[in-house]
Amino acid sequence: MKGLKHSPIERLFLRIACRTAEWPWSFKEGLGELWKEDQVKVYELVPLRLLDVQKAANSIGVNAVKFFNGIDEKKAGPLASKPIIMNFLLNLFKSEGGFPASQVDLYKKGCLHLCEEPDLERREKGDFNENYVGRLTSEQRLTIASRIAAALQFSKRTAVYTDIDYGNIPEDCINIRELIGGKEKTASVYFDIYEDSLKETLKTGLFTSRGTHLLGFAHQTYQEFLAAHYLKDTPLQQIKSLISHAHDGKKVIPQLHETAAWLAGQRIDVFEWLVSIEPDILLRSDIAKVDNDMKKNLVSSLLKRFRDEDLLDDRDFRGYYKKLAHPELFKQLEPIITDKSLSIPRRVSIDIAMACNVKELQGLLVEIVLDKSENCHIRIRAAGAICLMGDDDTKKRLEPLARGEAGDDPDNELKAYGIKCM
Repeated sequence: MKGLKHSPIERLFLRIACRTAEWPWSFKEGLGELWKEDQVKVYELVPLRLLDVQKAANSIGVNAVKFFNGIDEKKAGPLASKPIIMNFLLNLFKSEGGFPASQVDLYKKGCLHLCEEPDLERREKGDFNENYVGRLTSEQRLTIASRIAAALQFSKRTAVYTDIDYGNIPEDCINIRELIGGKEKTASVYFDIYEDSLKETLKTGLFTSRGTHLLGFAHQTYQEFLAAHYLKDTPLQQIKSLISHAHDGKKVIPQLHETAAWLAGQRIDVFEWLVSIEPDILLRSDIAKVDNDMKKNLVSSLLKRFRDEDLLDDRDFRGYYKKLAHPELFKQLEPIITDKSLSIPRRVSIDIAMACNVKELQGLLVEIVLDKSENCHIRIRAAGAICLMGDDDTKKRLEPLARGEAGDDPDNELKAYGIKCM
């Protein structure tokens, strides 16, 4: 800055790039003194676009469509949106022919990779220069990041304040000094938590700027996952006290639904507890490791919530229904679908059958579609299911719909499905 003050800056265009956590805010103020305030701009790179990821996939011979489908199935978009981790995901997908079966395993690998130092020069200088990341292992940084995530998530804060406290820390932020102290443990080692350990962790790709001297997680999903990771060995009763309403313990705090879902993907006891109180939360969880009996219990509890009208709308859940597939699913859904006294549970059951490709129910669904005394909306939902998962012989039975012989069909939706099936 001293050199710039004595330079002909009127003919100088200056651009500086650095990591978010290392941006010196005093430098911006100094630039503002040299140039007009409106001429000094600070920008942060936006996440990658789908087009960017597609180009990257094509450049190393990865099928972009299959890669996108894998990302969508694992809900890993927040990981793929960062250049460093996107390259890791592409290489992982290419070398293993896909992603790990468990969403938790994929996110842990991704977050651990973001805790690595990607710059070779910084890695080489790490042991000799305290200004470079290198004193902690990536596992230690991940553990500290999990501590930060839990502190933010369970205190309803959004960022960590890293400067001296002059009494002006925003109310929704945590002072970094509140996070100092005690020990944490990796798989094999206990280690102390100091301020420089926290600052080193905040320099990783997990975090981004939230304002002057403020750092928060680069994506809310990182915070939710890591907060759950921090609690993975915590006694169940303590977990309940943290994430549920104090007055009855039978409702999870809405802002903690995602953290609860991540916990359920790692803890069977948490999964079973949520099945008994709010099974819809589990639709967002990682069910890859759950056995068929537990899936069966989840379906029963979910349908009961709709039958008791604790849930009235399933639009937020439909994208998750395919996780519920198990060998006896058709036996669970059949009595609900045939019960004309039910409304929403029937619709939900048809949606689940369609998402899980339960072909054993094709015949029943066709009978519902062709029954003109049935509820029109149920018939339309059943026709949509047949159109998506029905075999050719089953679809041919919908020919009367295509001929306009559907009966009550005010918007011609049944006719449209009939034509599509033909």
